[in-house]
Amino acid sequence: FPSHDTEVKAGKGKGGKTGSEPKVEEDKTVTYDIPIGQAIAQHAQNDYGEGDKWMGTVTDNAMKQCDSWMADLYHKVGLFTADNIVNDDQFRNSGAYHSASDGYEPQAGDEAYWRPNGGYHYGVYLGNGMYRARNSKGGVKTFSAQEAQDMFGDVVGWGSISEAAKSQGVAQTVQSSTTGNTETTKANIVTGK
Repeated sequence: FPSHDTEVKAGKGKGGKTGSEPKVEEDKTVTYDIPIGQAIAQHAQNDYGEGDKWMGTVTDNAMKQCDSWMADLYHKVGLFTADNIVNDDQFRNSGAYHSASDGYEPQAGDEAYWRPNGGYHYGVYLGNGMYRARNSKGGVKTFSAQEAQDMFGDVVGWGSISEAAKSQGVAQTVQSSTTGNTETTKANIVTGK
């Protein structure tokens, strides 16, 4: 990051300067655009603790928290609404759903859809073969593609976050800011049709 030196007047009073002038590095805010899917993956990893028994406001049914968690996660970047369960239906309605058999290559931030034992489960693809989801029993968890397959079976579909964003008039990139040496980024929603 670029640095900016600022002179600070030390010990100034009636007598004026007391001696050497220390230089202090001022925190600078750097703003840049990142793909919306990357912002979602960052929120998924940074905003929820591993094993957190997170409960959303959409339903008090612990067995449906994967949908509610996805709604909370996607709402952070301006997609869907935080008070509606987000599952494959929203992606189908947005023209952004892909069957696992159609050759679609998932991107970070995409919704993964499984059908374990006749039920359903949703999570977010983080990229590099990794997933994160709010599981009914274990809370929020990060797992590999192999672990996901062992727990839920094969992915049966994908919700493309970039296609859903486009259909809802939400920008494909979000602005992210970093101040000083802080590692956290905060996405600012950028919308427009």
